[in-house]
Parts: sequence; C-alpha cells; structure tokens
Amino acid sequence: MDANTNKPDPLKAFFQENRDGFEEKMPNKTENWKAIEKALEKTPSTEGSTTERIPAWFWKAASAILFVSCLTLLFRPAPEKELISQRIDVSSELQQTEGYYYSLIASKETSLKELLASMPATDEAFAEEMRQLENTYNQLKEEWKMTQSDKLLHAMIQNLKLRVTYLNRKIVLLEKFKPNKNEKTSANI
Repeated sequence: MDANTNKPDPLKAFFQENRDGFEEKMPNKTENWKAIEKALEKTPSTEGSTTERIPAWFWKAASAILFVSCLTLLFRPAPEKELISQRIDVSSELQQTEGYYYSLIASKETSLKELLASMPATDEAFAEEMRQLENTYNQLKEEWKMTQSDKLLHAMIQNLKLRVTYLNRKIVLLEKFKPNKNEKTSANI
C-alpha cells in the first residue's frame, strides 16, 4: 500500500471538527421565496404601459435573417480577389485592344512609307506629331497601371484611334498628290 493513504487528510479533518459551524445557518426556502415575492410586488407594474411582449415568431424570423446574413458574408468572395480578377480582365482587354490598334497602325505606317518612298519631300511635322502621340500614350499607360482608372483607359484608346485617323488622313492626302506613272510619261513626251 501507499504511504500517503495511511495519513489523515488535514482538510478533511478540519471539516469533521467544524461540521456544526457549517450547518449552523441553513437557508429557509419559504422565507426566501416570500422575500422575492415582496420585492417583485414593490416593482412598478407594467400593466397599461405601451411595451408589449415580443412574439416568438418575431425572434425566429430575426434569427433566420441573421443566420442568412452571416452565411452570405461568410461565403461572399473577398473584394480583393474580385478586384484582382477585374484588373486581370481589364488588362487582357487592354492587351487585345492594343494589339488590334498597333497592328492597324503598323499596317497604315507601312502604306505610308510606301507612299513616301515615291515622293521626294517628307513631312517632319507629321512624324513629330506621331512621336508625341506615342509618348502621350506611354505616359497614360504608366498612370493606368498604377490607378486602373476607366478615364485613363478611355484616353489611351482615344489616343490609338487618333493615331489611326492621322495615318489615314496622311495616306489619303499623299495618294491624292501621288504622281501617276501615266502623267510622268505624258509629261516626258
């Protein structure tokens, strides 16, 4: 056997010696309830007041609404994820738009170079205007990367459209004044 089981417990011994002191005051159930009833009678009555008891169905409906709201908030995608996906969508749309306009611009520039090759004079002001539009576009694109502003995106697309318009006008103008081969031969005769 263990040596500790033979020793008397000091706390248990204390309770055994003072048992009468602990049981001296027992609560009287009837007197306690009478005191509680008297205290309740002294409180002002709610009869005739405008407050009414809220029906149980109201609490059930409120708890159901709260539950659905919590579920909605819990399973709603995080705004940051939505924003990132929107940026990716806008970025891919921008790449597609840029690709379209850059291929169109490259095509027009090729046509323009062919026309300018047959003409002796070149238009330096036009070339400078195209460089400025390209620089403006690059600045807008850098700002758009930081802010993702719809206004900047619209301005970028307008810039690309303006470049295509300038190239078209220049091509039309050069084609009007392009010397025909028939005119050269008739002038030589």
